[in-house]
Amino acid sequence: MLTNNKYLIDYMSMNNNMTKQELAAFVFNDELKAAVRNTLTNHYGVKEVNYRLLNYGMGIEISGSDSFTFIRDAMYKVAGLPAETFSVLGENAEKGTAFYVYLPEKDRALQKRLIKK
Repeated sequence: MLTNNKYLIDYMSMNNNMTKQELAAFVFNDELKAAVRNTLTNHYGVKEVNYRLLNYGMGIEISGSDSFTFIRDAMYKVAGLPAETFSVLGENAEKGTAFYVYLPEKDRALQKRLIKK
């Protein structure tokens, strides 16, 4: 995970009534978004990465590549989050597009931090 996530535990313990949108926006901050975008565009041939805050998490729209397995694995690795915290909403090999969503309620480590405090 990126450097600011070490402060996540303290922040989360003070704010354990955060919504899914707030949790997703906090985890997928500007630094993490840039790191994922740079990795995918510079090393995996992705042309564009867009983020959308959804009611249930952070949407990640990928276009310009059909190497979905490699993209997903790279995204998990760069984000430092387990695969089960992401859901595949769609992958279209013909168009070279994919849409994933980070689901904070599936992030067990995050939920344990919230419950502890």
